[in-house]
Amino acid sequence: MNRNTKKYKMPKWWLISSIKVIAPLALIVFGSLIIYTLLTNGSGGVYGGYSVASNIVLGWGVLFLSLISGYVIKAILAIQKKKGYTEDHVQAWE
Repeated sequence: MNRNTKKYKMPKWWLISSIKVIAPLALIVFGSLIIYTLLTNGSGGVYGGYSVASNIVLGWGVLFLSLISGYVIKAILAIQKKKGYTEDHVQAWE
C-alpha cells in the first residue's frame, strides 16, 4: 500500500492491527447481526415480508454467484494466456 503513495504513508502497526483485529471483529459483528436478523425476523417482519429462503437464495446467492464468476473469468484468462492470447487481440470499440 505504501508503494503507491508519496504524501501519506500508513503506519505498519495500523495496517497489521486492522488486518488482524479490526477486520475479523467487524466480520463477526456484522455477520452475526445478519444471521440473527434472518433467523428471528425471517417469517415476515424484515425485508418487505420475504421468506428466509428468498433472502438466502436471492441475497447470499447473488454474492456467491459474483464471487464464483470472478474465479471463472480468472481461469478463462489464464487458459487464454497459456495459448498465447495477448491484449493485441482485443478489438477496441469505435
